[in-house]
This record gives sequence, structure tokens and C-alpha cells, in this order.
Amino acid sequence: MLTTTHRPRDGRIFEKEAKSLAKEHDVTVIAPSDAGDTGEEGVRIITVPKPASPLLHGVTLWRVLRACRGEECDVIHCHEPDALLLARFVDAKIAVSESVAGRFRGGRAEPVIISNYSVAGLAPPDPGVRERYGVVYMAGNMQMFHGVRECIQAISRVRVKFPYVSLTLIGGIRADIGAIMAKTNPRPEITMTGYLPYREMYEALRAGSVGLLVFQPAYHNAYIGLPNKLFDYMLCGLPVVASDFPEIRKVVTDAGCGILVDPTSPDAIAEAVIYLMEHPEEAQRMGESGQRAVLERYNWGRMEERLLDLYQSLNDSGMA
Repeated sequence: MLTTTHRPRDGRIFEKEAKSLAKEHDVTVIAPSDAGDTGEEGVRIITVPKPASPLLHGVTLWRVLRACRGEECDVIHCHEPDALLLARFVDAKIAVSESVAGRFRGGRAEPVIISNYSVAGLAPPDPGVRERYGVVYMAGNMQMFHGVRECIQAISRVRVKFPYVSLTLIGGIRADIGAIMAKTNPRPEITMTGYLPYREMYEALRAGSVGLLVFQPAYHNAYIGLPNKLFDYMLCGLPVVASDFPEIRKVVTDAGCGILVDPTSPDAIAEAVIYLMEHPEEAQRMGESGQRAVLERYNWGRMEERLLDLYQSLNDSGMA
């Protein structure tokens, strides 16, 4: 499994796909990382040095290619379109949603939909009592197109009515938080956890009261995709305030688990958060509905079956 932009223990790549495939196959993940990692639970990890600047992405491609050439394998599983430069032929395609699949139809293989649903068994028990003014926001590597600025500005507006509101940012941060904060008044109380392993991440989510998912429309992959953060919020029983994008809209509407907003508007985000805080019973109902939806239909167990079936079809056809 090759990735040129994600960390070795990425939630989708390592915790879901690699661990699932390891139940029936020998799996090696090759990924850029500043820290060494050899893997666990049947998944072997090979890391390559990560350049200091994202402008040197071509160097990462070359390093991943070189590491890949040193391995014997039956299948090369690429996780980003640019990684396809490292493979000459494609025998199968995976997409996270129907909208994404539409971009890759045609050719020798039709896309198989394997969505970023949550691993239900990883969530810790519900704490019972949540932080009344705790808002959480999560993204793997927070950049401006993830809506970090809009989140901070929105929570600043919420603090006018709820002075004790706090914002917890979970994940790596690439955006200039300091510059954003300097232009925000009043300044919200912000806790930054950095990267957290899955179980610790869920524990942090469980302590919150509202989950924010306000990716920006300029980030086309999020606009047509289905972020795993949505299902993580739902699994942890959080009502969500989410970008009104096509695939996200389908899930939030179907599950009745939150409020859809214009993610470019801090006022709209703030109004949604205030509404949930002013209507705690409805917020609780939304959280419970989202959690029930994940346990019943939006869980990784169903997607694992599709992934293993896909690999079995490759084996049956003699491609692997």
C-alpha cells in the first residue's frame, strides 16, 4: 500500500483498509514519516524521509517508488491519484462516494464504492456527562481549506452569547493559527491536541458537545467526497454542524444527525452552534440518531466485506 501524503497510521489507510486486508493477506504500508514505525497487528510499515517543504512532493514520490521497488508484492494499492505514477496499469479502482466514482468511470475497471465509515468497535463508552460548552473540530492536517479560520471566527461569535465556550482542534495543524487568532475578537479558548491515535481521538471527541465539519467548497475532494470525520463524530454521539455538500447532505439528512450550513459563513456556523446549545434535548436526539445510524449502516464492517471481496476477485481473475 503506497501513500505519498498521509502518515503511516492514517485512520483510513492503516486502521481500516490495511488491518482489514491483513486478515487474509500480507500487508505492507509505505508512507512518508519523520519518525520510524515498523507496524503492528499484522501490518508491516516502511517509512521514507519526509521533506521539510510540501513543494518537494516530487522527492516523496521518488522515495516511495524506490522503497516499493525493493519489495516483492502481488498487488500495489495506491492511495492518491499521483501515486498512480508509480504503477503502469490499474486493475481496480476504489472511490469513497458516488460523486468521486463519477470522476474515475471508464477504462478497464469500474470504481468500487468503499466509503470512509467508522470502525464501530473502537469507540470508548459514552461518558454520560458532556462538556456543555465544548465544541470539537477535527481534520487530519488542518489547512485553510479545511475551514480552520471560519471555525475560529464562528466560535468567537458564539462566545458573545456563551462566554465559556471552548474549541478543541484535533489533528496536525498547518494553518497559521496565530495569525488567525490575532485578527479574532473576542478570542475563543482553544485547545490543540495534535495528532491522536484512534482511541485517544475518540475519547477527546466523546468529551465534546458539538462536532464541526466545515470544509470549504474550494477543496473539491471534500465537496464531492465523504470525510471519515463525519462518521467519527456520529459514532461518538455528537450532533454535527457540517458543510452543505452533496454527499455530506445525504448522510446528515438521512440520519437526522445535525445542521447543514454554508461553510464559508462564520455567522451561519455560529448560529447553528448556538441553536444546538440552546436546544440541548434536540442536540442529544441528533447525536443519538447519528450514533445509531453508524452502528446500523454507516460502519466499516460493511465496507471491509467489499474490500476483501474486491481482492478476492483480483485473485480469482489471476491479476493477483
